[in-house]
Amino acid sequence: MYAAFLPDEEATRLRDPKLAAIGEASWRSTHSRDLAHYYFWLPEYSHFRFANEAHFAMTFDDDVQGIRMLQGSLGFLQGGPVVVKTFYEEVLAVGGFLLDLLGYREGFLDPEGKFIPWDAGPSKRELGTGPLYSWVNFDEVGDASDPVYQDVTGTSEYTTMGEEVTDIQDFARIHYLGPSNFYEWFFPARLRLDYKGAVGVFETTDPCSSYGLCFLHPTAAEEFRAQGKIKEFLTDNFPNPDPNLSGYDHMDVVVAAVDRPSHRPNEVFAPLMQWVFDHSGGTVVPLD
Repeated sequence: MYAAFLPDEEATRLRDPKLAAIGEASWRSTHSRDLAHYYFWLPEYSHFRFANEAHFAMTFDDDVQGIRMLQGSLGFLQGGPVVVKTFYEEVLAVGGFLLDLLGYREGFLDPEGKFIPWDAGPSKRELGTGPLYSWVNFDEVGDASDPVYQDVTGTSEYTTMGEEVTDIQDFARIHYLGPSNFYEWFFPARLRLDYKGAVGVFETTDPCSSYGLCFLHPTAAEEFRAQGKIKEFLTDNFPNPDPNLSGYDHMDVVVAAVDRPSHRPNEVFAPLMQWVFDHSGGTVVPLD
């Protein structure tokens, strides 16, 4: 809500020690430059100065966040220096026990092309006095004549116009206002609990013939695909993405902007609606 209503004001909530401690492990893994930074945790995340919008975006943006299922293409930081983040690459290099320790699964991480702010103040005695980092929205990253977003010297490329598709303000409002509950209807824990309970039943029963839950059988899923009953959108997180979704991440499929086609048309909405019309019947009722 702070990101939506006061996007440019400085975020100060994580400077409350009690509040910051609640998510310390998460903040550490998301905002550590490397394993050494994760271990020594200096400067801490709370030592950096962020506008509310940037503070919110840092948790999800694919140029910072390395957990695939949380990623969105929201834009990029501005206002201060950034450095290459190697934390996820080092975690994968160590592998095994470290992945388990941090709660990551194999294939869970996207380690490449990550950056992190790196000016919390001119010295250790002055942490918390660095520049105020703010956020560049997806449609401000670049344009057709100058699509690359880079450092002031023009030598380091951070992102490009084609890799940013989701409006940070839309994204913020989805979190607290809707119209959906979070991003996807299946996030509620109740459905996951029911699924786990059903799996126990399925150990002795054929779920497809008995319950109609054929999705547990790969062969049935392939039949549905052949019949056009399943519509899939593959992003850059997959080995062979749909070329039209280049630049999209996991969350972008359901939250990418649809109202700025001059910048980039939404690659999901039109084919999804066409699929709905192709597989539905009856009368279309006008909205008015």
